[in-house]
Amino acid sequence: MGFLDRFFGGSRSAENVKDKQFEKNDFSVILEIAELISSNNKAVSDRLKFCVERPEEYFSECSERYTERGIDVNNREKNTLYWIGMVDELAEQGFLFSVDWKCELEDFLWAMEQIKTYPLISDEISSITFDENCDILEWGRRVNEAVGKARLCWVDIDSDSYELIIVTTEALEKIASLAPKTGYSVKAF
Repeated sequence: MGFLDRFFGGSRSAENVKDKQFEKNDFSVILEIAELISSNNKAVSDRLKFCVERPEEYFSECSERYTERGIDVNNREKNTLYWIGMVDELAEQGFLFSVDWKCELEDFLWAMEQIKTYPLISDEISSITFDENCDILEWGRRVNEAVGKARLCWVDIDSDSYELIIVTTEALEKIASLAPKTGYSVKAF
């Protein structure tokens, strides 16, 4: 949740630092991260291969999506365009679901159920006692305390929303090491 990180000393740096991390223009790491999140889903892979191999065509084709997010494809850092492209393709195929940072418990639980990888954690969810007066950070921590080989995570998009994903702990390890190369992060609650 990069928006609040700026105020609380989080991992967000100036935009030019992000560009330096991508100096060699190897955006294939985006594809690798998405394949880990989606368990090599063909639709996700195909769309992000298109994004990586023909970026100007991809960004033009998806310009309406970017505009809806307030992103001008002609005036934005490339790493942001690739990262948001990945987020949108994962959401389109059901591997990511967005919730507001101040969502209600009911919305949080419903959002998790919408993610295709929900079965990784679904058995344990019924045994968790959630406090409606807590927030998404606490609910997410409760989920991760209760589950075994999977993690509920959020994909940073420098926004006040949480882009939820559910991945295996093994996939999360790899994703966590790859994501900083993009200037963004994926974090377990």
